[in-house]
Amino acid sequence: MTMTHSTFRREIEEIVAEINQLSQNLFIEKYVTLPKISIFRLELLNLFFYFASVPQYKRRSYCVTTGLVQLGLDIHETITNQKEYNDKEVRRRQLSILAGDYYSSQYYSLLSKNNLIDGVKKLAKGIRNINIAKMKLYTQNNGEGFQSMTQLVELIKVKESDLYIQFVDELNSSEHKILWKRLIEDFVLLFSLIDFPHLFVNHFANKPFFQKHLIPEKIEEMLQGLYRNIEERIQSIENGMVKGELLLLLDQFSHLLQQPINMVERS
Repeated sequence: MTMTHSTFRREIEEIVAEINQLSQNLFIEKYVTLPKISIFRLELLNLFFYFASVPQYKRRSYCVTTGLVQLGLDIHETITNQKEYNDKEVRRRQLSILAGDYYSSQYYSLLSKNNLIDGVKKLAKGIRNINIAKMKLYTQNNGEGFQSMTQLVELIKVKESDLYIQFVDELNSSEHKILWKRLIEDFVLLFSLIDFPHLFVNHFANKPFFQKHLIPEKIEEMLQGLYRNIEERIQSIENGMVKGELLLLLDQFSHLLQQPINMVERS
């Protein structure tokens, strides 16, 4: 069946509704504030699957399980290492760890029920790669520090997009695999840096290095470059429906790039 803008929107709504249903847990919600579902990532992933001619039932199953894994990873991102003296806060932190593990592990049973074992392997590999990248980020490159912005960007790229690029093997063409890997990486990096620029800044423990190398200005330049690269790659896609929806996704960022990027964490 040929997808249209309306059927694509309906698919996304159904995927989000299923993730919401599967993530409902009154005990967890009593103590843990669940992050918002990353709809942008789901839209990008579902468009990729459609381009790759993945059947609708499989698209939905992969998007739902990947969305749950992302929810679990996002919960873990809310956990701080500051000492807590309040019993309620201690319990909240403990439950946040367990909730993140709970949501990010549901993919195994859900995909197994649909006999999508290859998807289990892909998500497991993505989670492993993300955890390795996170350890390097949070330990300042295993204690060695970051010597360049490129070094840091590559780790952030893995942390934010590796879950999604595991699926590029659904494509047969090596040219298409390269195109979509770069498109997904750049799209997710653009999204992450615009929404959470302070996370980038916080990884520079050496503040003089941060100022010396004009990191804020370089981030601005990087965002503009990412936008241009994404637009160019989208234009090379022949499928008109996929191209149109990707351009709509990209258009969400155009006005944000006209504003100064806030390097301070939002309250």
